[in-house]
Amino acid sequence: MRYRIIAILLLSGYIAFTTFYGLSQTPAGFYVDEASFGLNAARILHTGTDEWGISYPVYFKAFKEYKNPIYTYSLVPVFSVFGVSIYTVRLTVAVWGAATVVMLFLLAYQLTRRFWPSYFVAAALAMMPWHVVLSRIGYEIMTFHFFIVAAITCWLRFIHTQRQRWSLLSAFMLALSFYSYTAGRLLAPIFFLAFLIIWRKQIRSLLKTTLVMASTCGIAFLPLLWWVIQYPTSLSARFSQVSIWNSEVSLLYNIANVVGNYFRQWSPLFLFHGTDLRATVVVFGPLLISSILWIPWALYALWQNRRMPFYQFLAFGILFFPFISAFTEPKNTVVRSAHGSLFIAILIGLGIIHFFEKSRGKTRLRQLAIICITLTIIESSFFTVDYFWRYNERSQEWFGGPVDDVMLDAVHSKGSEYIYVSSKVDRGKVMAFFFAQTNHSEYKDKPRTFFRVVHGEEKNLPPKSIYIATGYDTLPKNCARTKKYFGTGHQSNKLYYQLCLVNGK
Repeated sequence: MRYRIIAILLLSGYIAFTTFYGLSQTPAGFYVDEASFGLNAARILHTGTDEWGISYPVYFKAFKEYKNPIYTYSLVPVFSVFGVSIYTVRLTVAVWGAATVVMLFLLAYQLTRRFWPSYFVAAALAMMPWHVVLSRIGYEIMTFHFFIVAAITCWLRFIHTQRQRWSLLSAFMLALSFYSYTAGRLLAPIFFLAFLIIWRKQIRSLLKTTLVMASTCGIAFLPLLWWVIQYPTSLSARFSQVSIWNSEVSLLYNIANVVGNYFRQWSPLFLFHGTDLRATVVVFGPLLISSILWIPWALYALWQNRRMPFYQFLAFGILFFPFISAFTEPKNTVVRSAHGSLFIAILIGLGIIHFFEKSRGKTRLRQLAIICITLTIIESSFFTVDYFWRYNERSQEWFGGPVDDVMLDAVHSKGSEYIYVSSKVDRGKVMAFFFAQTNHSEYKDKPRTFFRVVHGEEKNLPPKSIYIATGYDTLPKNCARTKKYFGTGHQSNKLYYQLCLVNGK
């Protein structure tokens, strides 16, 4: 018992540190999707409408890709208690990420009824760079992870007890996963079918279970039906933006792209190095290299238990996870296939416990297992240090540099009649509109047209106005005062933004 308490405290401390420490500063800057989620949640809190004036939407139009509702609406109570800020946008997703680790522990315990296998599964996810990085960015992906793990946990509980309330709850979790992430619109029904097919022999009444789950999903999808009637293209809008089928090339070429995208996600470059500085630190990929030490044992355990339904489902989840993102452009693949981290964490955790079980009574093998654990902890420590103390310098350009500094200075300047934003600032109007919510008492009566985008060069601006420009923009001649914003570290000489105040206001 003493060792269990120590292990729980160590893992809890690591999760608390990597989840909640320095959320406003790491990653540095603020990405446009984070601002969009925050803006729409703040608008719901203050006005009951999204940024387009739609009252309590099921999906948020945002950049015309229709963002999912679960994460956005979960921001609302956080904003109401703690206020609108970068920290609270990221705090919400961090809580979802931590809750996913806890839920994965419960899943593994439901499966094994043993503490240490469950602990190692949870630790494998908590220490995985894939999970750590994405649980600190204001994306919706962690809500999807939570509901998928919850659905599997409830399903395993149903298989164990044969009580339909657990199949109902599992179906409800799947329905919520549909609303939580764009890929969930395809993955939720696929997992629904996988449950019924893989566990068909363990279900006493397959027809009754199917009807209970289908009716639960049907009720949960009633708001979706109402929404799709009004906005028929909203569910496919995001896929239309990122699909490789948009390319005007032959069918065979597109099929070859899909196959190539699928296998590219199994390459060492993708798994252990990383290319997207928004979703990985690049020096470390989505997975720790030390994961390789456990995977052979995990695959051996998977093969030994291949006739057990859960292990069949685990194999299906691992083989299937790159499939969705294979149909999209290679950019942001790490995010779109991130649900693979859940299945890989389960695989690694089971591999660790299988290794220890095989080493029982074998001193050298037990010593090798302890060495492998030590190497994993050391590599995880190096990743943590790199993420919190070096990653910001590499990633600042991907997160807009000091965009938060210039926007906060602009919206907290007194007496301005308009805020102008250069069209070269990525989604500058949305950024300015979000940061205005952090000073809601000042801007609550301002119309959306208070923020204006400037295309091309502006020679003069009206009195009492503010102009947010990039480092490449030529400032208007009547700027009375200018403030410059530079990068940090090796980009300390790079001019990111300029803030022009007209007539000294």
